[in-house]
Amino acid sequence: MKDLGKGLKRISSLHALTLNFASCPQMTDKIFKTLDEFLPKLASLQSLNLDFGKCHKTTSKGFRYLSNCLQRLNVLQFIGLNFKGSFNVTDKGLNSLCEAIKGLSLLQAISLNFFDCHQISDESFNNLIESLKIPRSLQAVNLNFGKNNASGRITSKSFDKLSQVLQRLDSLKSLSLNFEKCFEMTDEILKNLCESLKSYDYLQSLNLNFNWRTRNGLSHLTEHISNFSFLQFMTLNFSSCFDIMASLFKNLCQIIKKMTSLRSIHLNFQNCYFLKDEDLSNLAECLKKLTSLRSITLNFKGCFNLTKQGLKTLEQTLKMLSSLRNIEVIYDEIPSRRA
Repeated sequence: MKDLGKGLKRISSLHALTLNFASCPQMTDKIFKTLDEFLPKLASLQSLNLDFGKCHKTTSKGFRYLSNCLQRLNVLQFIGLNFKGSFNVTDKGLNSLCEAIKGLSLLQAISLNFFDCHQISDESFNNLIESLKIPRSLQAVNLNFGKNNASGRITSKSFDKLSQVLQRLDSLKSLSLNFEKCFEMTDEILKNLCESLKSYDYLQSLNLNFNWRTRNGLSHLTEHISNFSFLQFMTLNFSSCFDIMASLFKNLCQIIKKMTSLRSIHLNFQNCYFLKDEDLSNLAECLKKLTSLRSITLNFKGCFNLTKQGLKTLEQTLKMLSSLRNIEVIYDEIPSRRA
């Protein structure tokens, strides 16, 4: 820790800093105290990315030092914090962090990863959402709280609040929301979240990972993403959406076809058993209209109604698109014909 402090002291003019402590079993709250002592001396620091993923010995007590540190970084414009799988993070720790976020008046982008942090509940999550209203120039938001409310600690009240706040962030250019396995997300919540997107006239990047339980949830999405004429990067995860019908999939394809600014698209249909070969043909025809597309990733693992021939035909069609530089089609090894 002393060596880290000495190193930071020598680079006081630094504008961007990334520190990766992920999966360090001996990492304790002392690291936060060290950061609190030396980081505020980096008076020109505009971008800070800290990775404490799976550092199980760090606790919410250390967040007080981290919060105090961040509040003194007066010109900070980007902050990225990863505490994925850090089981000891509690509401108390996240609440401390929220106080720091509220004081970062120049903040333009924020990325918070608390995936699989089971002790976080409505108390601190609501506080976090409220804190996002403070930075007036916020252009990018990345929130990853997947698996957090498997025990129901984050409830529909929080998601309603999130929808309300997102509607006010009309200057956003990038939005990423991961609430994988958050089973409190009903169709009504998904409707409200999707409706909050309609104010984003200049959105360029969209990443959504929800539990699309029924066709109603997906229909709300398709209704609103059609307005994103400036969207360049899109990732949608529909994994294990058992109730999505072919007609709704066709509707999604038709909307994607109109997103002519797209440069990268990632669609995850893992375990969506409704898909058939004719759906792949429809998707391929729509993708051919996207002349700006450079990268595509499609995941069809577990889609047991698809045939090897149908998947190969899709790949061959995509390879004919001269604009594409990266093509990845993921699927299980399946026979050419089914008995």
